Amino acid sequence: MGLSAYQKRLLDRNIQIIVRLEEGTSPFDVAKEYNVSVATVYNIQKAFKEQKIKGLIPNDKIPLHRPQRLPDVEATTLYIRDKTNLGAEKIYDILVSEHDKYGINLCDIPHSRTIHSILQQNGRIIKPKIKTKVRTPDFYRVKDIEHPGQTVEMDIKSDHYLKGIPVNLIAAIDISSKVVTGEPYPCQTSQNVSLILISHVCSYGIPYILKTDNGAASSGKIDDPSFGIFTRLALFLGIEQVFIPIHEPKWNTFIERFFGTWDKEFWNINYFRSYEELFRKHCEFIDYYLKRRPHQGLRKSKCNSDHTKIPLQFFDKYATPRYPEMSWKALTNLLSNHKIPITKGKVSFLRRVPKSSIVSFKGHKIKVPDSLIGQVVKGTVFVEPGESTYKMALYFHDMRIKDILYRTGR
Repeated sequence: MGLSAYQKRLLDRNIQIIVRLEEGTSPFDVAKEYNVSVATVYNIQKAFKEQKIKGLIPNDKIPLHRPQRLPDVEATTLYIRDKTNLGAEKIYDILVSEHDKYGINLCDIPHSRTIHSILQQNGRIIKPKIKTKVRTPDFYRVKDIEHPGQTVEMDIKSDHYLKGIPVNLIAAIDISSKVVTGEPYPCQTSQNVSLILISHVCSYGIPYILKTDNGAASSGKIDDPSFGIFTRLALFLGIEQVFIPIHEPKWNTFIERFFGTWDKEFWNINYFRSYEELFRKHCEFIDYYLKRRPHQGLRKSKCNSDHTKIPLQFFDKYATPRYPEMSWKALTNLLSNHKIPITKGKVSFLRRVPKSSIVSFKGHKIKVPDSLIGQVVKGTVFVEPGESTYKMALYFHDMRIKDILYRTGR
């Protein structure tokens, strides 16, 4: 019987080790060169002294004891199966309880998993074919991000409490450069979410797209077609706010990943006596996250708040960051006085088409073709100042399928 490929490979290595030893190389250096232990080198040397070349031939990886190969055990297993039509575990119980009847030693009885394999190999059990569901990627999720500062995700994490007081982490992350802005608040309001957005755009520039969920803090009342204060702020800054599909957090994967990191590396390993201490330690963690923590999405590099200084190999091109014309203080004053006007811009909604083929956009219900059931469509509202009715286009991928009117009710 010839040698297997595995045996030939190890035999060649063992011969080279003997040659190196005969040249006077120390066993330690030989072990380091061939990435084996020193004990292995000594064993090879000993085998060569005792049996010459024959001692260098390794044993094949065949188990010494293979109960499933014992003819009497295998034949008995198949006999019990054909007679009783029982499964592997029941056959194992019969073999153990009636081994004297069938003339089998207890030590030769295989495990129930081995019995199952015997039944499969002999056609007594047909292995079911696993049907793999072909997943078609969502068109709006896989579009490449060309440069930092293009798309930002925002969300609220609200599942923690500190001495009975809710801890709502409101955060925004640039999905390319991984820069994060976020703070914990006792309550989640449009005012607090807007403050985080103002801080982010003043620090890192205005993004072109802002992805948020459909919560009241970022969208206002879900059935009210008018735009809330947060959407007004996004329009005022020249940002297209995109509402992700309802109950599908996978569309905001980057901010959800940051929340997981915040839980694992900050919340779960710290103790906070007060909200002030929580805020102080949170600021220290954000500083660590931005300046010292390596990021898998940046090939284990650290994120840089200056988008133009991120290593060139990460992105094909850059866009000059856009910064607001007003200062942080002026924007916060405008926000606190509720004087943010409606400005020209776009607001988009992503919705997965249900079985009824009727999609809802903040109170507007639209019938779409039945062929789009299960797919994601995009509704874009083209906002014009001073108007109460806007044009709205419904898209599937890059195809414009319907034009409707979006009435705000003002």
